[in-house]
Amino acid sequence: MLSTVEVIPVIFAAIQLNSLHILGQVPTSASDTDNRIPLYLGGFFSFSGPWDGSGVLPAVEMALDHINQRTDVLAEYELKMVWNDTQCSSGLGTRVFIDQLYSKPQKIILIGPGCSIDAQPVAEISHYWNLITVSYTATSPALSNRDKYPYFYRAITPALALNLPIIRLMKEFDWNRVATIHQNHELFSLSIENFISLVKASNLTMVSSETIAKDPHVSVENLKRHDAKIIFVSMYQDMGRKIFCEAYKQDMMRAGYVWIIYGWWSGDWWIQEDNTIECTPDEMNEAVSSTTMLIIDWKQLSTKEEQTISGLTPQELVSELDDRMEWPEYNRCTRTAKAPFGYDAAWAIALMLNKTSEALKKKVFSNEPQSRRLEDFTYEDDEMVQMFFDLLKDSNFDGMTGHVAFKDGDRLGDTTIAQLQGNVKHPIASYSIELDILELENDIIWKDDYLPIDHTAIVRLYQGISQYLFIIISVSAGVGIFIACIFLAFNLKYRTQKTVKMSSPYLNNIIIIGSILIYASVIISGLDSNVISINTFAATCQIRAWLLSTGFVLGFGSMFSKTWRVYRVAALKTPKRRILTDKHLFIMVFVFFCIDVIVLTLWQIIDPIYVVTIDLYERMDPHVTNGRIVPYIEQCTSDYLVYWMAALYAYKGLLLLFGTFLAWETKKVTIPALNDSKLIGICVYNTVVLCIVGVSVSFLITNDTSALYIFTSSIIIFCATVTLVVLFVPKIISVYKYPEGVPISTMKSVSGDVGMSKDTMSSTDKCSDDDMQRKLRDRVQELEKKLKERGNDTSGKGVGCGLWCGNTVSGCCSQMPEEAEVVGNGTTQHVKNQTPTSDINTV
Repeated sequence: MLSTVEVIPVIFAAIQLNSLHILGQVPTSASDTDNRIPLYLGGFFSFSGPWDGSGVLPAVEMALDHINQRTDVLAEYELKMVWNDTQCSSGLGTRVFIDQLYSKPQKIILIGPGCSIDAQPVAEISHYWNLITVSYTATSPALSNRDKYPYFYRAITPALALNLPIIRLMKEFDWNRVATIHQNHELFSLSIENFISLVKASNLTMVSSETIAKDPHVSVENLKRHDAKIIFVSMYQDMGRKIFCEAYKQDMMRAGYVWIIYGWWSGDWWIQEDNTIECTPDEMNEAVSSTTMLIIDWKQLSTKEEQTISGLTPQELVSELDDRMEWPEYNRCTRTAKAPFGYDAAWAIALMLNKTSEALKKKVFSNEPQSRRLEDFTYEDDEMVQMFFDLLKDSNFDGMTGHVAFKDGDRLGDTTIAQLQGNVKHPIASYSIELDILELENDIIWKDDYLPIDHTAIVRLYQGISQYLFIIISVSAGVGIFIACIFLAFNLKYRTQKTVKMSSPYLNNIIIIGSILIYASVIISGLDSNVISINTFAATCQIRAWLLSTGFVLGFGSMFSKTWRVYRVAALKTPKRRILTDKHLFIMVFVFFCIDVIVLTLWQIIDPIYVVTIDLYERMDPHVTNGRIVPYIEQCTSDYLVYWMAALYAYKGLLLLFGTFLAWETKKVTIPALNDSKLIGICVYNTVVLCIVGVSVSFLITNDTSALYIFTSSIIIFCATVTLVVLFVPKIISVYKYPEGVPISTMKSVSGDVGMSKDTMSSTDKCSDDDMQRKLRDRVQELEKKLKERGNDTSGKGVGCGLWCGNTVSGCCSQMPEEAEVVGNGTTQHVKNQTPTSDINTV
């Protein structure tokens, strides 16, 4: 019996009943037998609320009629039922129970409630009055707790049993990822907790488990963000409509998604009038018909053709129930597929009472010497209720829903899997819980005729450099290397020829070598994962950086140094000029080269280059359901790439800037002894402009590998080729036309001040060669005389600063060579001198 603390809330609930009108009927039964002793069942049915179970009432009353018509079952008794509407409400269910408890006639057992919401409070307190509760459709896992609900039975398997066929279905179709979304209620929370444990035990992946209270927007959005494709929905149908309306808005009700729902939702749940959702019935129809909707349900009707315990086949019982639903007294009842469970629950109670009736004839009670009967049951009868409990546990018969048996109060039964096809449920498989066997009975109709996969199929498409493009550009760079080698061979062979010798052939060799390195960097840049491994690709990144950087500094550094010499000789207006020989220019280029080597070495040691993968904008795969194409590229980088690039760009940028300044300052200077000074200036302009354009544009197309390779390679090849052609083609032509050197008449004059007074040169370039030679010879003799007179005063420090001596820009010319060039205004003449002299360095 109840303790004082436990009775208080029950009494309080009972007090409130005086103002409560509860839909019900007392008593009900289709039979009217005066000679039988009535036994009353307390019935609980829901005609509204989260689930409409009113259609179970006709099935239970049909079962009572069949039982009462039998002479071999409770022959002395007639089963009747007093029922009420609980509206699937825990508070109302408790009140109905109290009303039935304290209202006559006395009840011997309870059938229902059908909703777990009101079944839990009723089952939790009914055992205090020794009343066994047999529910027909309450599936909450919490009701399996024998400590809390000691006298509870159910004619349906608990909700946890529906988790097992989902796991088997996933294995059948090779789905390894699943997500859940459930209503914030104990019934669904416990079921999902069990499902998650089964997922983990089966080595499957739980993508996301969302709980929803009111607004489903965020929860559905999370499912989409986690790329959930197989989604188990655990909730009442009114909340389910909100979920699927929101999923429709977020484009998740389409091919590629599989939604799994409970089968106890009504047959037209998605188009029922609902003012709480923003989707029209047409939109809900479109949503449901556009995706794959699987329905997990208990086996609601036996497929066997044999007779059930009632003597009728399941199909005959369904036919009779359909006819009964047309009776006027059932006009408020809604058809439900769960009605057969109510039929079997009534038979389980009747068979248990029948066994108890026979057992009571032999039972000796401790406090009463005489035997007792079923009608003697009271709410204080602990011994008789224990008999009810034990005999109900031993139930074993074939009912309308199949074989009926209990284990720890829970029904042992089978489950079915159906698919919503054209708004109609079609069975596709059955699952035996006891045998763990999934049997496919019919084909599933997949949307777009493709079996959905459990995730978005990501096709990673490498956006590398095509082999054809690589071959074309590599051949172009190879041609450039071949041309450079020809120029190098020419330069080495004719290095003593006057035209070549006057252009500093050894510096020209460095320019050619730098160009070859730059050409090689173009070929190396085209080697990516299409050709080599990812580890080798990282090494080529480092090699490319070395080739391009050192090649640039050798090529442009040499041109810069030669331009600097022209500037010092011709453009710098100072009274004294310092000697700039090839040796000085080599040192300048070497300094530039050392800076590059230091920076690149530190970079490679401190912050090595590695390869990263960058995903580009993904797009739908038109050929695969749930498929997306994700283009990606591979780029070379390092942790502090920006700083290393800034260091290289900074000093090379200054070199380019200063080179541009020197080229501009010497643009009008033409020095015969530096016969390619004008061409060097052109090459400097070419390099500066193309470098600026190349660096700027490459930053804009850095994610387009092919475009970047085409553009940068074209810029590099064009720049290097133009430089080589401009510098060496004129020399080749000159050597071919004038093997012994360019004639005097073809040499150009020096524009600007080159260190000699204009009045010492010829006033016209139209005079004859003989006159010019005579004047130049006289001038040389005059200069020699002055040198001898001032020889003692100079003390070896040098005189004649600023003069052209031989082919040398000399700070002091102590002796004239045998053959010296004297530069005049408009012409250059060779003058013979018998004074011995040492070799003079060429410019």
